[in-house]
Amino acid sequence: ELELGVVIGRRATRVKAADAMAHVGGYCLALDMTDRGAQDAAKKAGKPWAAAKGWDTSCPVSEMVPAAAVADPSSLDMWLRVNGEAAPRQSGSTGLMIFGARL
Repeated sequence: ELELGVVIGRRATRVKAADAMAHVGGYCLALDMTDRGAQDAAKKAGKPWAAAKGWDTSCPVSEMVPAAAVADPSSLDMWLRVNGEAAPRQSGSTGLMIFGARL
C-alpha cells in the first residue's frame, strides 16, 4: 500500500498538536507491505493480523522531499509504478486519506 511518510526533522517530546507541523522535516513515499502468508496464518490462529507487518524491509521509503517544498501535504497526488510499468498499480490523493498529514 502506498502511503505518505512524514519525516520528523527535529527532536520532539510532548508536542502539542498545534505545534506538531513545526517539527516536520519533510515527506516521503512509503510502501506499507504485508506478508500475506503470515497474515493468513495469524488470522487462522486468532492472532492479530498486525503480526504480518513490521518485518525487516517491510516499509521501503523514497528520498525525502523537504517540508518547505510541499505547499499542502493534504493535497498531494501519489502513484506507484513497479519496475517501470507504464500504468500505475496504485494511485490516489492525500486529500482522500482517513487521517490527514496536517494536525
